[in-house]
Amino acid sequence: DYLLDNELLAPRKLQTGHSAAIYGTALQSLVCDQFEYRNIAVFVSKETRLTQAYTEFVSREYCEFNILSHIELDHNADVDRAVNEAKRSGARVFVLFTNAAQNKNLVLRGYDRGLFGRDRQGFAHADAISSDLFEENGDEVLHGFVVVKEAPNAAFTHTREGKDFVGRWREQASTIGNLIDGGQACLNDRDDNDYF
Repeated sequence: DYLLDNELLAPRKLQTGHSAAIYGTALQSLVCDQFEYRNIAVFVSKETRLTQAYTEFVSREYCEFNILSHIELDHNADVDRAVNEAKRSGARVFVLFTNAAQNKNLVLRGYDRGLFGRDRQGFAHADAISSDLFEENGDEVLHGFVVVKEAPNAAFTHTREGKDFVGRWREQASTIGNLIDGGQACLNDRDDNDYF
């Protein structure tokens, strides 16, 4: 639930996946810092997690940029109208905050109408790119697309700092606890931040 991303509402939580906000921030960093694009068009689904990612994207934390076209899509969206609107904006860079079903239709119609393809750049989440887009002329349809996928454990296995951290972590004493009166009791030691 996206409300769990708010520290004030949920100060103690276990988060097994990345929040949508991190995706929006990562895309902004990629567009601003890696590619240095300043004029873009965006397609945004009305799904809560995708609008939250978009909100983080437009925070302009990494750079100032112009949104030449902002198009909201829902399950009833007229994709041809959306593609034409984006074309009229003159944008050559597109960021898609849309789900896999929307992307399939949008990317195929956009390619057919000259919005996507050569001399264009698109950004989308890897989970939102349908595998059947790779069939037939997928290399042409998806030409210029950069897909983003979280890899939260990559630093642990691919960097010296990550490997060192894992080594230090594994060298710590076990915190399973002790047997007391025939039952398992958790340790009540405090963490470095003075919490249990």
